[in-house]
Amino acid sequence: MGEIKSTIDLVMEKTRGMELSAQERKELRNKEYLLKAKALSKRYLNGDISLVNLEKELATFEEKAKEQITHDILKYLAEDLDFGKNYEMALNGIERLSRGRTDNSEFIGKIRNIFVEFDQLKEKHYQDINNRIIGELSKTGISGDAVNPNVESNPVWKETISRLAEDYRGNLEKLKAKLIG
Repeated sequence: MGEIKSTIDLVMEKTRGMELSAQERKELRNKEYLLKAKALSKRYLNGDISLVNLEKELATFEEKAKEQITHDILKYLAEDLDFGKNYEMALNGIERLSRGRTDNSEFIGKIRNIFVEFDQLKEKHYQDINNRIIGELSKTGISGDAVNPNVESNPVWKETISRLAEDYRGNLEKLKAKLIG
């Protein structure tokens, strides 16, 4: 099986005989780190690797590369934080990978609180809309324990959740920006 070549190796092969400036080498190295960070982030968020295995993979890099890749992973994980997604996984990754780097615990706690508040309000609105639909159906003679409205397909539900997410998104974005510095 053939060896997978790094971006720098491929560029060096194609430009054999040509010299890259220090700045060009640095830019290529940063692009390579960014690609590795993106791949590791996706694998973690997709559940393909655990947080422990992510840390093990990071440990294989030299210190400077590890530092840059970890920073980029933190950035990708923070970017992935949004309503409707598994925020716990991203927050756990951020919390674990940022240990010893900066004190992100305050921002992580505030972000967690935003999601908890959002989820509580979402559940309250769900129940309100569910009860409203059941009430409307009972007025038309449809009632009983078997009535189970599909709230998620209701346009009022979709609009309510969209508006609720927008109400919280501004604060979330500010905290995400502080989180990744």
